[in-house]
Amino acid sequence: MTLLVIALAVVALIVLVSWIKLNAFLAFLLVALPVGFALGLGPAQVLAATQKGLGDTLGSVVLVVVLGAILGKLVADSGAAQQIAATMLGRAGARHVQWIMLATGLIIGIPLFYNVGFLLAIPLIFSVVYQYRLPAVYVGLPMLAALSVLHGFLPPHPAPTALVVQFKANLGLTFLYGLLVAGPAVVVAGPLYARTLRGLVAEPLAGFVAPQLPAAALRKDGVALIHAIGRSDGPGSTNAWMTKYIFPGGYSPALSEVLPAVEQSGLLTTDIEILRLHYARTIAHWRRRFAANRDAIQSLYDERFCRMFEFYLVGSELAFRRMGHMNWQLQLTRDFETLPLTRDYMQEAERRTASLPRQDA
Repeated sequence: MTLLVIALAVVALIVLVSWIKLNAFLAFLLVALPVGFALGLGPAQVLAATQKGLGDTLGSVVLVVVLGAILGKLVADSGAAQQIAATMLGRAGARHVQWIMLATGLIIGIPLFYNVGFLLAIPLIFSVVYQYRLPAVYVGLPMLAALSVLHGFLPPHPAPTALVVQFKANLGLTFLYGLLVAGPAVVVAGPLYARTLRGLVAEPLAGFVAPQLPAAALRKDGVALIHAIGRSDGPGSTNAWMTKYIFPGGYSPALSEVLPAVEQSGLLTTDIEILRLHYARTIAHWRRRFAANRDAIQSLYDERFCRMFEFYLVGSELAFRRMGHMNWQLQLTRDFETLPLTRDYMQEAERRTASLPRQDA
């Protein structure tokens, strides 16, 4: 009778979670209470057993689960997973793409919970699909199989960790035994099974393709120079008139907003230059030249355009002189050894350029 009750409880859990799509925690509570009554426990005993079981389990596994979630978040947001896949593909090539995706799934599946890993893996899979023109199921199934198997067999994932506590097992040995079982299971459910589905056509939406981190677009010895208008007084907002008439959607970022994104991109910042009043003087030249040619410009457009542009030039010059605007330039590389230690090479290049004969247009 006891085995029958447990079997029915397992079936009920599967139906509630898989078919009705009920939250797993609520499904567990809905099943646990009737099971307690069916096994002869009174209402007070059922509640006490549920409270003790949940409390003991959560108290034992919550630290491992939380630390695993933190590590998974770091892997996802830092771009480490993308770097893992890109490095392995670059070394082994598209011919071994299934095994590379499987290995990537194994690496990121240990710290990442399945739902986080799935959301992270889908854009990676579709990026590979678009890059190598391969069937989506053929490429994606090995990685997803690895994520699924590891989630079920290895700590720090919740279910294996909870079983370790229940059976008073050794966490390290459980991890090693889980790897021994997970290896063959992943190979069969991933690359081997996916080969039977290679003819299955699936066209993923272009919106699912992961945007590549900038490091992927820069040669190993390449140098990137990012030049932009910014603000020296921290994050702010764009003037409403400027947004409406001149730069719809435009924004001048502070370096405090830009550098965190650079740090996550996989690139290294090797130099930063701040141009303080340079652009103010440039705009002053524009303003004088505009005034000298105002009549000709008005004949091409109208008086309203001229007044609007004069207001824009005056306001922009003031922004650079009195309102914290500036130009900044970031120099980015993938390797700290790419560039000399000082800026002397810039001056030498400028002198060489200045010595070249001028070519009039």
